[in-house]
Amino acid sequence: MPGNPELRQPAEVTETRVLTEHDWPLWRSLRLAALTEAPHAFGARLADWQGDGDRPERWRGRLAIPGSCNVVASHDGQPVGMASGIPTDQHDVVELISMYVAPSGRGRGVGDQLLRAVEQWARQVGARTLRLAVAEGNEPARALYRRHGFHETGELGGLMPDGLRREHILAKRLTAQGVCDPPGADGADGADGADGADGTEWTTGAGVVPRHGRPTPASRSERPSAGPGGDT
Repeated sequence: MPGNPELRQPAEVTETRVLTEHDWPLWRSLRLAALTEAPHAFGARLADWQGDGDRPERWRGRLAIPGSCNVVASHDGQPVGMASGIPTDQHDVVELISMYVAPSGRGRGVGDQLLRAVEQWARQVGARTLRLAVAEGNEPARALYRRHGFHETGELGGLMPDGLRREHILAKRLTAQGVCDPPGADGADGADGADGADGTEWTTGAGVVPRHGRPTPASRSERPSAGPGGDT
């Protein structure tokens, strides 16, 4: 008897990949889409990255922040999300920035996988705390971060471009686990709280996860709030 055709459909695949500075056109495309579709969620403005601000060397420089980890998620081959981890001036504290899930990626666990990828990197570089800033009123993103163990610190971040709202700082204390395997290695998903999304793969453009550096903190225009993603 013929089987159910639905059971023979190929599984949807979400791939999480670490970029190098040579991948700047892909990062640019997602970044501009984020600032266009969800300007309320970011500390940077679209205008900051247009005109004279839209230069190849600037995009390369954004991806070349020393010690950073820049991740893009693709669903069935289509880029649908992005996030970055960057060192701070505290050796055991790193920061999540530039988090974005496109509308076509929401409801598929993409936000969860981006967070797991950045947390994986944070553990590998020896961080003990992962921090982020979320815009006031961005409740879907807040819910995502809380689900992954982030807590309000009570600190206020920068003023949003509208001149009215402020960022709120959330943080997660990372337990010491040494260098973790990438998500999916040896049957592990690489993080707690997995949502059961199928087909996660982990690859890196450089072949290795970037290591911790001691950069000068990025300017505010390059350190936006961790943006949309609550509807993962």
